Order: sequence, then C-alpha cells, then structure tokens
Amino acid sequence: MTLLIILISFINIFLFKNNPKKLVFYLLILFPYFGILQFYLMPLTSIYAIFYDFIFCIPIYCGFFFNNKAKQSFELNKISLFIIFYFLFNTVYLFTPGNPYPLFGRLIGFKVTMFYIYFVFIGYYILETKDDFKKIINILSIGSIIPCTFVILQYFIALNYGHSNAFFLVSDLIDPSLITQGLTQFNLGSLKVFRLNGTFSFSTQLANYILFLYVPVITSLYLNNSKKLIILNKFALVLLFISSLLCGSRSMILFVPIILILYMYFKLNYKTFWLSSLFITIITTIFYSFNLLYFDNFFSEYYILFDGYSSNLNKGWIDFIYNNFWGNGLGTATPELRFLFGIDPEVYHMAKRIVNERYYFKILYETGFLGLILFIIFAVKLVSYPMILLKKNITSEYRSFAALTSSFTIFIFFISSLKGFSIDLFPTSFMKYLIIGMTIKIIFLCKKQSKKII
Repeated sequence: MTLLIILISFINIFLFKNNPKKLVFYLLILFPYFGILQFYLMPLTSIYAIFYDFIFCIPIYCGFFFNNKAKQSFELNKISLFIIFYFLFNTVYLFTPGNPYPLFGRLIGFKVTMFYIYFVFIGYYILETKDDFKKIINILSIGSIIPCTFVILQYFIALNYGHSNAFFLVSDLIDPSLITQGLTQFNLGSLKVFRLNGTFSFSTQLANYILFLYVPVITSLYLNNSKKLIILNKFALVLLFISSLLCGSRSMILFVPIILILYMYFKLNYKTFWLSSLFITIITTIFYSFNLLYFDNFFSEYYILFDGYSSNLNKGWIDFIYNNFWGNGLGTATPELRFLFGIDPEVYHMAKRIVNERYYFKILYETGFLGLILFIIFAVKLVSYPMILLKKNITSEYRSFAALTSSFTIFIFFISSLKGFSIDLFPTSFMKYLIIGMTIKIIFLCKKQSKKII
C-alpha cells in the first residue's frame, strides 16, 4: 500500500504538472474525509497518517513550484524571504547536540513545523479571478454540509444507541476513549454532550475543522446571488452552529464566541460594534439571571474552562524559560514522536509534559527563546496581511473574508496556542496558510486597480 500511495503521488505529479490548481480544488473537496481513510489505511501502511501529503500536497507543491508564471507581489516577496530565514533557523535545530531522537524523528519534527508553510504560495497562486474566490469559498462552505450533518447524526446515535455505536464508519463497536483522547462525555446543563470525531481521526481535528469553517461559511453569505447557493450556505451556517455545540469539544463554548467577537470588531464600525456588544450583553444577562436555556449552567462551564486554561498557563513558566533558553532540538516536544517511539505520556519527562497544553512552550522547548521570538514575529507578520486588507477599498465579501481571516488567525496564533496545539493539527496545519496566501493575493489585486477590487 505504501508503494501504491507513492505511485499515485508520481502519477498526480505527471497528470497535474500543468494544472496543479485543479488538484488544489480536489484537496479542498476531499480533505474533510481523510480521517476516515486513515483508519482503513492504518493496518496497510506506515504512512497512513500523512497519505494525503503524498497524494495531494507534494504534487501540488511540485506543480506550482515548477510551473508558476504568475506575477509575484511585493508582499509575497517579503514573506518569501522571511520563510527562507525561518526555514534555515529551524534547519540548524535539526542538529542540536543531546537530542535523543534519531535524524528520522528530528525530520518529523521539522516536517510538522515547516511543511505546510508553502500553502501561503498555493493560496496566492490559486486565486486568479473573483470566480476563483467564489469557487473556493463555496467549496469549503457547501462542502461542510455533509461533515456537519454526520456530526449531528453521530450525536443522536450516541444519545439513543450508545456512544460506542456512534463511530460506525470506523468499526461496529469501539471504545470511545480511543478516539476521544480519554474524555468521552460531559454535561452542559441538562444537555449531555459526547466527544465525537465526525469524519476525522479524532475529536480535536474535528474541533479545528469546525472553528475554521466560520471563515468560509460566513463569507459565503456575502458572496452569492443565486437563491439556491444562498439557501445552501445558510443551511451550512445552521448546521455549523449545531455541530459546534454537539461535537463534544468543551473549548467550543470558549473559542467560538472569541472568534465571533473578533469578527464583529473587525467587520463593524466602532459605534455599531459597541452598540451590538451592549445589546448582546443585556440579552445574555437576562438569560443568565433567569437561567433561560440553562445559560447559568453554560456560564458555569465557561468559567471553569477559562479559569482552568488561564491558571494552566501560569505554572512555572519563568523556570521553564530559564531551563530551556537555548532549546533542545526539533522533535523533542513534538507530540507525534511520543507515540511513534512508544513513549508513555504518563511517564513523559516533566519538562516535556508541560508543553502538552501550550504551543508556545513547545516552540521554546525545541528551538529556545530565540525560536519563540522568531515564531511570534512570523505570526505577527502573517496576521498583519488581513489587517492590511481591511484598510483597502474592498467589496463586502472581501471585507467579510478579511475580518474572518483576521479573527481566525489571531485566534490560532495568539489565543489557541496559549492552550493547545491547534496550529499544527490537521486541517488547520495547511488551511491557515492557504487563506493568508489568498489575502496577500487580494492585496496585490487591490494595488493593481484603484476601484473596488475585481
């Protein structure tokens, strides 16, 4: 099977060498279902977890790298230089003395950190016309209907027939803890919530997908004139809200409001934002005071999460910086290597276990204080592009996209990374770079014409 996957990779390189854009569209259509394929490939090949890198990503990279004829913008050239420097810096940390992992393990750490950054260029080159933008957004938005519907179906199966039966695409009967990282269910007021995987490998990947979906699904509402597409995209938004609640990720009640508040801040003018915030605050206070729809229970859970996450950030961080100031090498705090090399997470060295819930500490442990500073500068640079776009004279669909991209990337790089590893997990691993690349292309198109773009 491994040889077959590699063979398909070479075939795709040949078939799409002159039209890698088409392969990108196939990737955007199919990626929500890769998790299910991984379960079936697991007993057949050692590269089951990254089969899509061979079948899609590598052929796409080859096609765009060798056949790019698009004119690069000044912004893309600047970020290209930064990416090269970031690449070289991390290459040095492949050879850190004392790294316990063999070169193969270190390369996996390097791959997790660096491999998908090239999607900045993919996002830039795939977006050539307004039709391309509409096509990408509609593929992602309408394409969410089946995965979100499946999450809702899983929930009702778990509720009525038992949690173990909800994973029927994987097996007839399976221990839920194997797919839900130990935690299987919890309560939100009177609502029993089950941890689910949807069409992904495990629950955190599903949560990452759902959080990302707010970018294309809300953007799509400003994009289409067709009644059929408008209905489909509104339906997708309803399903998205429901699946956010039922997917079984406790962080959703904390993270979704953060993304939506950031979106309102960027999308609305100053006065409208504060008036809207005041209205929401009043309504929320009324619901909380009378415990309507169990709001009191929701806020209790919200407070527990916020308090737990924030207090977790403050544990021994000064000593941690001091003890790992120069870094220990790539791979030494990469979660994937713990399982690959058979290290039991419960006996994992405390200095490494502390990074399990904090991505910034993972960067610090592997590449030291300089690596952390460089990563933050890189993240700030990436997030600045949708901010630049918001200042342009752009139509409503692009303004909505820029506001949502700003919200999502700020959340991923600067909020979620204080808590977990969403930034490196599929599908956020490549989607965050894709939408940044699209943003840079829209900025470039803005500069080519004085009127509203495209």
